[in-house]
Formats: sequence, structure tokens, C-alpha cells
Amino acid sequence: YLLIREFHKREDVLSARKAILEFIDKSGEEKFQTGSDLEAGILDSRCGRGCIPFMEGRNSITHCNEVARVLQGKVMFDFFYQMFGQEARTFDFKWLRGIHREAFTGVHVDNVYMGRGTKQLYTVWIPFGDTSPDLGTVAVLEGSNWLPAFSKFQKTYGECDLEKEGVSGSGWFTES
Repeated sequence: YLLIREFHKREDVLSARKAILEFIDKSGEEKFQTGSDLEAGILDSRCGRGCIPFMEGRNSITHCNEVARVLQGKVMFDFFYQMFGQEARTFDFKWLRGIHREAFTGVHVDNVYMGRGTKQLYTVWIPFGDTSPDLGTVAVLEGSNWLPAFSKFQKTYGECDLEKEGVSGSGWFTES
């Protein structure tokens, strides 16, 4: 993995964050922790799966100007061009999620959702705002993509195409 702090302009990330939080707020009551400001973005722990609006895919929030500027803007494409010396492509489908701080996205590898048999896939995790460990962060298991102890995991789950295999549910390894 590659960690790059301050990759995007802070004002672009915060503008996208505001759009996302307003989108969630407009979806109904009791989405945010009682007594907290919308800008804090603290989702109510009673709001489990299905309570937060589904934001994955190609929709009004993933493709609004503020969010698209961060997910698929010039900064991102310029970075990948400099890294590989060729134009990068992105999916129309975006995996945008909101998770309250007492929940989590299960253990998974991104390849099972979007690899479609290619090894030429790079994914990006972008926190929309300052994200401390108590609010939730991404966890990366260093070496899990190449260490021999993980070869069975990579050759089975890691090479699975969830859509092609007709797997139902989240596709998380922790639900397999």
C-alpha cells in the first residue's frame, strides 16, 4: 500500500464531506448522533445497515461535482499518469460508504468486487475529513498480498469474482 497524506486539497475534501453529510441528513431522521452538529458527521450508533442511505454505485451523491472532484478529478488522474506513464480509467460505480463508529466494513480485498480477472487494478481509500482511530479508519494487513502464509487466502477468496460466482451478501471474507 501507499499512504499519501494531504493528497487532495483540504477544501475539496471538506466540500465533498459536506455534500455527503447533507445527502445522509436529507434521507431521514436519526442518522446522526443526538446533540452533535451535522458538520461533526458522527453517525448514530443505533443506525445500522440499511439506516444509512445506500451510496454505492452511480448516483446523485457519488457523481455530484464535489464528490466527483475528489474521487475522479484531475489530481487523481495526474497521479496515476505519473505513476504508470499512461492514462488511467475509473469505474462509474463508486464504493462510497458511511459507517457509524461502532460498526465496520468487514475484512475484504477490493479485487473480489472489481478485479474481473485483471491484476492491473489499483484502488484508493479516501477518508472524507479528518479520521481518527475512534471514528474509524482503514486497516491494512501488511504483506497479506504476497506472504506465503496468505497464499491460500489469495488463491481462493482473493481471486474470486463475486458477481461471476453469484455470491450474495456483502462479499466480505468475514461473512464467507
